[in-house]
Amino acid sequence: MLSLRPLLMLLTLAACGGSVVFVEEDPQEEEETQAEPPVDVPVEVPTPERVFYADGACVAEVATSGTQALFEDLQSGEQRLVVETFLVRECSGAGGDYVLARELSGSRSYWLGDHTCYFLGNGELPTTTSYGVIRVTQTAALFSVPTGWCIGFPGEDGLSSDSNVSVVALFASLEDAQAYLASLGP
Repeated sequence: MLSLRPLLMLLTLAACGGSVVFVEEDPQEEEETQAEPPVDVPVEVPTPERVFYADGACVAEVATSGTQALFEDLQSGEQRLVVETFLVRECSGAGGDYVLARELSGSRSYWLGDHTCYFLGNGELPTTTSYGVIRVTQTAALFSVPTGWCIGFPGEDGLSSDSNVSVVALFASLEDAQAYLASLGP
């Protein structure tokens, strides 16, 4: 009967409107399960495969490290975008190199390059599209590349744009291009 005595006292207290307080066996266990505060892990910024910028009447290629400065300090009418890209050489006779770009979820097109402007080297160009980040300025004019000169995305001929591209950074994947753009801030 002695072992039931504490239980009977507890029931009597509860029946008479008393409060019953339960004490945890191991209060240290709760402290150990609390989550540690998140630690800021530095995000590694992807390095572009190639970077081109408008250099007067033509285009220049720059080293891929430290190119984020080319995308900073946007002026009025400028923006940065992740785009699908394609490298082409015009087939006009005199030739010229172009980096073509178009929105991922829209119909706007852009390019960097010009007739008799050579910056892609003499090697074979990739025959597939890839991804990039561009810096563009909206204009009031509409520009077009000539049709029949092999300047277009695969299966297309010609492009029009109301923007000027000043910088293009090319990446191995869409995720790398998106991470690079995110690293540039607002």
